[in-house]
Amino acid sequence: MNRYSGLLAIALMVVLCCTSCLGNKDDETSVVQRNDAAITTFVLGTLTRTMHTTSSTGADSTYTVTLAGSKYRFSIDHVGRRIFNADSLPTGTDVKKVLVTIGTYNNSGVYIESLTDANTLTAYSSADSLDLSQPRKLRVVAFGTAQYVTYTLNVNVHQQEGNQFSWSEQTALSAEAQTAFNAQEQQKQSAEQAAMNYVGSSREGAYAFAADGHLVMTTDQWQTWTDEELDGYTSFLPTEDWACVSYDYADYGDMDYVLMIGNRSADVFPQDDAAMVWHKLVDVTGVEWTQKWVYMERPDNNLTKFLPRLKKPVLLHYDDRVLAIGLNGAELSVYETLDGGVTWQKSSIYTLPATIDKTQPVKAVVDDEDYIWMVQETTGKMWRGRLNRMGWGN
Repeated sequence: MNRYSGLLAIALMVVLCCTSCLGNKDDETSVVQRNDAAITTFVLGTLTRTMHTTSSTGADSTYTVTLAGSKYRFSIDHVGRRIFNADSLPTGTDVKKVLVTIGTYNNSGVYIESLTDANTLTAYSSADSLDLSQPRKLRVVAFGTAQYVTYTLNVNVHQQEGNQFSWSEQTALSAEAQTAFNAQEQQKQSAEQAAMNYVGSSREGAYAFAADGHLVMTTDQWQTWTDEELDGYTSFLPTEDWACVSYDYADYGDMDYVLMIGNRSADVFPQDDAAMVWHKLVDVTGVEWTQKWVYMERPDNNLTKFLPRLKKPVLLHYDDRVLAIGLNGAELSVYETLDGGVTWQKSSIYTLPATIDKTQPVKAVVDDEDYIWMVQETTGKMWRGRLNRMGWGN
């Protein structure tokens, strides 16, 4: 009997101990919940955006469109107590009267601080619009307590049109632009010393036309060179006004797309005012294959979207397109291709600097910050330009 009484006492102690432990755990959990104030979600409602347009007569006008605010993700930094959108809303978005949906942890209460008096608070309601044109303070109060934390809300809106390109005149080149121009000049001089006409470079090597008209390539500053392979259209190789550009081919980091343009004498093709366009694919690792140079013949139905003969042209790869800048007749013009040189059109975005002499050729390079640097040696002027959205991530 004493033995059973002892066992019963031990069992009772274990039960009491477990009950005590569970009770303490529940108490701790309720304390944590009761004292934890946090915003868990933040979503914008429907937004309005003012758009600008130009009529066929050149008159400017505006119209309004709606945007789904829920498509713009907001980050919540619980350590720094910040709420913000890393990707800014489009230019022209009105955020002065916006409905928002705010989610909290454990039914925390949310109060909006006044823009003029931090001690004036308004209880959050999903039915009341907020002025989010400047940073707002959100006071989050833990359920059932007076404890609170304050989040700073920033709704970022782009102040520039993403597809707007602008130039600024410069008095000196950046170090990077100067290096790029120097590299081009060095290649040109090395080619000339070898009696070659320099065309351009890729990661494979440098290209030039030999005195006999052959297209050749070198990897050692024109100490040695080899004839390039062509697809057979040798009579369509350019004989003057060459330009070349090379860039990564699609998502293949080891493959270059090399594009070359140039002209043949009008005496040879008097009926055609189009430039000669060639391309090749280069496997820079040398493991797979390298394509021959291919002449990009203009389709019979492509009567307008071709590259005209440009005098002293420059090719640039920029914003997933290739720009061709050169003298079309007596006037400097900018053309662009979005399909690797198959079709071309005059660019409506990439205009020339306002102070440029449009009767003179230019040189141009692109730096690592996505600026286009343009130099006009005959006037001694230089400019720097960038598409607005190309600078948003820098």
